[in-house]
Amino acid sequence: MSSFPKSPAFRLVCRIIRWLGHKKFYASSGDAFWQKVLAQRPARGSAPGPLRIACMKLLGWHFERRILGGHPVYFMRPRKFDGSRTILYLHGGGFVNEAVNTHWDFLSWLLFQTRAQIVVPQYPLAPQANVLDVLPFLQKVYEYLLETDPPENIILMGDSAGGNLTLVCGMLFREMHLPQPRHLVMISPAMEMAAPDLDSDTEAREAEARDPMLSFGSFDTIFNAWRGPLAPEDWRVQPLFGDPAGLAPMTVFAGTDDILCRSAERFHEKVCRLNSNPDDPADPNDTPSEKSPIRLDFHRFPEMFHCWLLIPMPESRTARNFLKNIIHE
Repeated sequence: MSSFPKSPAFRLVCRIIRWLGHKKFYASSGDAFWQKVLAQRPARGSAPGPLRIACMKLLGWHFERRILGGHPVYFMRPRKFDGSRTILYLHGGGFVNEAVNTHWDFLSWLLFQTRAQIVVPQYPLAPQANVLDVLPFLQKVYEYLLETDPPENIILMGDSAGGNLTLVCGMLFREMHLPQPRHLVMISPAMEMAAPDLDSDTEAREAEARDPMLSFGSFDTIFNAWRGPLAPEDWRVQPLFGDPAGLAPMTVFAGTDDILCRSAERFHEKVCRLNSNPDDPADPNDTPSEKSPIRLDFHRFPEMFHCWLLIPMPESRTARNFLKNIIHE
């Protein structure tokens, strides 16, 4: 039972989510899942539709498609862009789906509210690609931005699978001795990918029952395709198992009616533990050393579903205000 009343908009969105069958889609596995994925993947990739691009031009916004590392990258800028803020946005979609209208609606709102340049890479997806194909491309996009933007002007942000990649890229840039961006923002991130045992894990079973959008059914199918030859606990696939020391300040948004919330909570607990005991390395193979505190703001919203923040409704207003403040810092 809900602990507080929801707006009509929230209730309508939940009905639409159930009607669209997102949960049924993610409940399938194996070949049946991949058939559904490939059948619904748009030919234009992650690009916005022609009507949206026309509307951008009417508003005086600049929209451009560039090719970097063999893949499209979309650039959006407001009419009066002062060059002080760039958001490198990694879209969600379970590592198998392109950016959709909900993403472009949210990014248009973000551009209007912050006057920032927004850069959206169309990264390769499973099953045709795995994480080892994607990370060099995302590193190339970041290095391309660094040619004209100082790192303190760049915010790396992503939702769901893109939230996973946001944290992974922060760790990757550290390992490659690249400067950290100003901030890492993760919206409903997939910190873990391996599916739990629902027969023995009561908490996971209850979380799946509450979630109107996602199901654990497809997780192992996606996980095994996405990780490629990497070990299951490699941080490039499951960043929960990586070392968050030395990263840019981080903000995580998570809703409790999202099956991914548990892994975000575990990441928060890990950061708190490392900050309280800095001699306890994140990886048992690490050598304890003197480290600066890990900076993480964790925002946990009761009864919110996966990526609710992307949808304009009263329940997302608080989180969106937090987000605007981060960008305007």
